[in-house]
Amino acid sequence: DQNQDGYADWMVSSPGSLGSPLDDRVDLFYGGSPPSQNPYLTFMPREGAEAPYMYNRRPIGDFNSDGQIDWVIGYWMSGLDSVVFEFHGGGLVVDTFPEAVLSVPYEVGRSRLARLGDHNGDGFDDIYYHYNDLDQTYIYFGAADWNMSVDLTNRGEPVGSGNSDPMFEVFGDFNGDGYDDYFVQRVNGVDDSTLIYLGGVEPDTVADFVWFGNFAFPATLSADLNSDGAADLAVSRDPRTIDVHLGGADISPTPLFLLDYQGCNNVAHGIASAGDYNRDGFEDLVIVNEPCANGFGKLCLWLGGFWLNSDVQLWRAIGVGDVNGDGVDDLAIGCQGDVLNSRRGKVVILSGDTTLRVPVGELPPVAEEFSLYLYPNPANGYVQIEFEHNNVHGSADVGIYNLLGQMIDRIPLSGGMSSVNYNASHLASGVYLVRANSQTNYVTQKLVVLK
Repeated sequence: DQNQDGYADWMVSSPGSLGSPLDDRVDLFYGGSPPSQNPYLTFMPREGAEAPYMYNRRPIGDFNSDGQIDWVIGYWMSGLDSVVFEFHGGGLVVDTFPEAVLSVPYEVGRSRLARLGDHNGDGFDDIYYHYNDLDQTYIYFGAADWNMSVDLTNRGEPVGSGNSDPMFEVFGDFNGDGYDDYFVQRVNGVDDSTLIYLGGVEPDTVADFVWFGNFAFPATLSADLNSDGAADLAVSRDPRTIDVHLGGADISPTPLFLLDYQGCNNVAHGIASAGDYNRDGFEDLVIVNEPCANGFGKLCLWLGGFWLNSDVQLWRAIGVGDVNGDGVDDLAIGCQGDVLNSRRGKVVILSGDTTLRVPVGELPPVAEEFSLYLYPNPANGYVQIEFEHNNVHGSADVGIYNLLGQMIDRIPLSGGMSSVNYNASHLASGVYLVRANSQTNYVTQKLVVLK
């Protein structure tokens, strides 16, 4: 709500092409009753400038913590080997003059800047820039003075920044502790893994959890599907299947349930929060299929127990909040510009509908109890490893891994055994990962060895 009138506002990015950079534009619109169809602010490419191409246009959250959403627009330099990011502050007074400027090296199509939520819990939203050439991710903590100094440097690209512009970032309070978390994917064909970095007062670049195996994309961590206060993870896996991992204190790499959406037999092109589209107290998901053989994209809206499907010529869909002031969250759809019909190149906003209610028996399930405890931690000798799961069947085991994903030790747990006193004295000082496995689930925790 940039102008503080009680209505949600929105930004529309209309990309041109490398051959026609002057077709690019970014428009900002005010909500209202009815919402405005005329932008109150427009950004255009700079004709004849050193940086004619617009790039990486997206909101970045409230970077300077003034209560308004800020945004960034990048401009490629003429050699396409660097980019200048201009940051704009939201609020009642809006203009095209940036609050801060950041110049960084750039690799076409692979390097990008996006938001990270409030990773260190200081009340300022944070951002990252991933430079693909070096596989480096630079994290900038939000600041009232728009300071653009690097605060953390990590390896790997955060999941969700995607291969096109814009994409939906994957961040949120996954473990429900009040700090936003993020994921990094490492894919090399040998020991593919997804690393989870939990937020905190002093966040670091040591992964708190490692999920082994290739992590699919797209994904979203922007919705609380079971309304328990923790962000939930929805990941596209197979054609027409979404894995859902419920957030909370016990994070598991095994999905708690699957969503089999109807539509074209393609992997989802995008997943995002639709807000609470039917105002039932639970956030909803919108999934967009890539265009099928008939040329239509598929929009699938999950309302916590059933699907609403529609064949429309679309490219993106995302919840935009309550733009018309009726108390119900609305949904915006970006329609492709290469289909000749009345919606070509337009944004269509669907008003939320409270008549679409979900029976109580079909509401999302609550996460089952599944936890791993290590103490003492840090340790220099024996470590007590306790594994609790309310649905253990048969045997289980515990694996000790280094941060490269290589197994150091394996401890079988037979006949319902749920704890072991592990001698870590032979391990060098450092950080290790302890993973407990059953036939139905597994969980990972970080172990610190100090000598």
